[in-house]
Amino acid sequence: MQSVLGGTIQKAGEAVSHAMSSNEKVTNMKGDIREPTSSDRISSDFGVRTGNTDIWLSASTENYQGPQLLEDNFAREKVRISFLINRI
Repeated sequence: MQSVLGGTIQKAGEAVSHAMSSNEKVTNMKGDIREPTSSDRISSDFGVRTGNTDIWLSASTENYQGPQLLEDNFAREKVRISFLINRI
């Protein structure tokens, strides 16, 4: 069963990659695409750069861990993108 599923996944991947490479629009866009590297930093929609988006702004003290706040722009974007992806 796994070999059949694995073969199907491989064929689907090949079909998608072939469609992407043969599409004229994708070919034209390849000159404008820049692949990220490990030294690049993530930026928000507003152009603010950060090295780590996993630490969210929270209402906490030294002794108490409070809620995470959506006033954190990176957190808000993560929630919005997650919502849009799950909506598809």
